[in-house]
Amino acid sequence: MWRDFLADLRAQKLRTSLTVLGIAWGTVAVVVLLAFGVGLERQTLKRFHGLGDRIVILFGGRTTKPFAGFGEGRPVRLRPDDVALIAGEVQEIEHISPEPGGRFINERDVAERRRVAVLGNELAKLLFDQEAPVGQQVYLGDTPFTIVGVMRPKLQNSSYQQRDQDRIFIPATTHYALFGDQFLNDIVYRARASELTKVAERRVYETMGRKYRFDPTDKDALGFWDTSEWETKFGKMFVAFNIFFAIVGTFTLLVGGIGVANIMYIVVRERTREIGVRRAVGATRADIMRQFFAEALMIVAMGATLGLLLSLGLVAALGGLPIKEFVGVPTISPAVLVATLTLLALVAFAAGLMPARRAAALDPVEALRS
Repeated sequence: MWRDFLADLRAQKLRTSLTVLGIAWGTVAVVVLLAFGVGLERQTLKRFHGLGDRIVILFGGRTTKPFAGFGEGRPVRLRPDDVALIAGEVQEIEHISPEPGGRFINERDVAERRRVAVLGNELAKLLFDQEAPVGQQVYLGDTPFTIVGVMRPKLQNSSYQQRDQDRIFIPATTHYALFGDQFLNDIVYRARASELTKVAERRVYETMGRKYRFDPTDKDALGFWDTSEWETKFGKMFVAFNIFFAIVGTFTLLVGGIGVANIMYIVVRERTREIGVRRAVGATRADIMRQFFAEALMIVAMGATLGLLLSLGLVAALGGLPIKEFVGVPTISPAVLVATLTLLALVAFAAGLMPARRAAALDPVEALRS
């Protein structure tokens, strides 16, 4: 089999070389496109998690239904005591916090209304350059605040209108005492598990509806931004991206597969008499098909090996470019390899099937006469 295969390669040098390159290019297209898709998905999710992992942001809204004698169109504005109320009533919630307010500011900071602050890492660099910020003071208006911490750098698309790296964080109670705000911008909470998020949302509607006297089914009375729901939507979007990339790469591979099939048809035509001799001395149709299938597989394997080596080099080179922050690092994951090898196997099967069946279907007598 190997002797026949090498003889065919020598007889069809140019055609085989171009076909192998076609398979290699198709392999590169599939691997690199899917690797970029994986890298972009991971980078996007990482930046998205910079806002918060599995958090829900609760906003006040406006009623759209009459309820208990009250008309529609009433604003629902969140207050500081709503945080404790929701925490006590909704057992599905694991963590909850008001905004503006706390961070990794401790409980005593909040309880004692301390004038302490945490700076975003870029803001700290802007204000203090190479100096150590912790222990120094900054002024909010005429009020001095002692810096107790600086946030670690993190990837983040945004956090509302601005990234955390450019913000200053103070205890919520200090904010109330200094500025006298009686309303919250929003409340941030996280459910104990992803599957409890919708249950917690329904319970929050019921709890706040009892307090502010609105219909719990009035969805406009409160606003919710569920980051886990958006993460699911992003996941579906990237599945569609990866399918598109796979389709593009598949068409490129199919072109190479057509080249393999053409070569095998030529080989069948040139070896018709040999096939007749083999059939005459006892070779079965399955033997003939197996031989031509094996040769098609060898050609595809050569192109695939070359393509995978090129892909590894290309992905490594692209990973060193200054584009990580935007598109992530192209990653050849196990899923990418499995998808690529599956496509290559299908191409090899399709490219070898029809020529092999044609060879096996030759009549031995007619083949010997050719």
